[in-house]
Amino acid sequence: MVSSFFKYQGAGNDFVLFEDYSETFPVASVPFLCHRRLGIGADGVLLLQPSSTADVKMRIFNEDGSEATMCGNGLRAVVHHLGRACTIETKGGICLGEPGRATLPKKEILERNLILNKEFIGNTVNTGTPHLVIFTEKEPDPEVTECYRNHFNVNWATPLSKEIIKVRTFEKGVTNETLACGTGGAAVALLLEQKSPVTIVFAGATLTYSFDPKGNFWMEGPTKLVFHGQVDVSSF
Repeated sequence: MVSSFFKYQGAGNDFVLFEDYSETFPVASVPFLCHRRLGIGADGVLLLQPSSTADVKMRIFNEDGSEATMCGNGLRAVVHHLGRACTIETKGGICLGEPGRATLPKKEILERNLILNKEFIGNTVNTGTPHLVIFTEKEPDPEVTECYRNHFNVNWATPLSKEIIKVRTFEKGVTNETLACGTGGAAVALLLEQKSPVTIVFAGATLTYSFDPKGNFWMEGPTKLVFHGQVDVSSF
């Protein structure tokens, strides 16, 4: 089963995208495709499928094969791939897309000031997928990260100024730290409750978050088509 694929990266968060409009893609192949030695190599796989409620449906699978509800950088990669303004159905909700930016389907602050241990306090936010945000000047704590990573994407946020925040994210279903997380940056930006745009600095690039007059929450940042090719997905 030979399929065409497109390798995208958004702020360093990389994906293998397949146009799966026949809905026949073998999802069991995802861990092998994402393997950086045995496969193409990626943080996840994006599938474009038909939608009855939007222009297209996006399904996102983490490198371990688990399906995620949303992915901000993956969403912008889909918009880049389509090359036009569009609506995108995700498990997290319907998103709007324009070249270079997209809206997040949810923007809910769930709980604030949760005591994680004697040293760290966390906040939970839903931006299409659940996030735990920890504001700290210290380096990420591996034990705290792994303790909560089964239930949340864990974000360690360090303010550089009132509207510029450095963030390191450890996602569910991804082995190593991701270079950027679009929904994680959104979670941090929401907690700041700023009316002006908020800039989130990741290792891979910076993303900007802002509200429009209609209340839509936009995420803006770079995406790039790295390469495309063909792969026999039945061989994995």
